Amino acid sequence: MKKLILILASIVASAVFAAITISPASRSFDAKGGGAIISTSGDGTWTAVADVDWLTVSSASGNAGKGCAYLVEANNTADVRVGHITVSGNTYTVTQEGRSVELTPASVEVGSEESSGEITITTDANVSWTVRPNDSWISVSPTTGTGPAVLTYSIQAF
Repeated sequence: MKKLILILASIVASAVFAAITISPASRSFDAKGGGAIISTSGDGTWTAVADVDWLTVSSASGNAGKGCAYLVEANNTADVRVGHITVSGNTYTVTQEGRSVELTPASVEVGSEESSGEITITTDANVSWTVRPNDSWISVSPTTGTGPAVLTYSIQAF
């Protein structure tokens, strides 16, 4: 019985010792995207997979010590986005900034009467955007688009 316990302890110790680690644990990109390499260390082999379609793992497997290369597509929205690459159980986080978008005017103050007006969206030609009014008494048109635009809004009297 003592031999069996010793053998099992040896197998468990070997499995823990053979773990793959990564460095660094995260990276940020601007809206243009780019590429980078995740360093691996330890013993054994690793596999990698991304959880979003805008991250492409160029080298999906390798031996410890070989880097895991990946590409980040351009972000043509105004939203910050976050994706993950899992390398043999280790989570690597990629954060990517959105494109610049400016609203003119940035805010509107209204009284209790019905009100309407225009808001100009200034951004690059290939940036997609979506407008989501917070309340049912505000309407905006159009609610989706790409590139610069002029929106019209209407606020119901209350």
